[in-house]
Amino acid sequence: FADLPRARLAAGPNGLPSVLDLLVESGLSQSRGQARRVLGEGGAYVNNVRVADPSAVPDRADLLAGRWLLLRRGKRHLAVAEVTD
Repeated sequence: FADLPRARLAAGPNGLPSVLDLLVESGLSQSRGQARRVLGEGGAYVNNVRVADPSAVPDRADLLAGRWLLLRRGKRHLAVAEVTD
């Protein structure tokens, strides 16, 4: 994970950030509009599981080692999101 772009996000009172926000904050998408297109086209993955719903929110059970999410856009663009409390 050392070479990958990172995003550090705080979990809010309503839970984890949405996949849409994760894509933008990690730099995998330039804007929320681009992130919506990526999700709509089926090109977004969280922990190598395809996500197509723009309103999808990861569950705490999805966190790797209790705080990490592996994000992917397409085949080659990867990033890591660290979720803090």
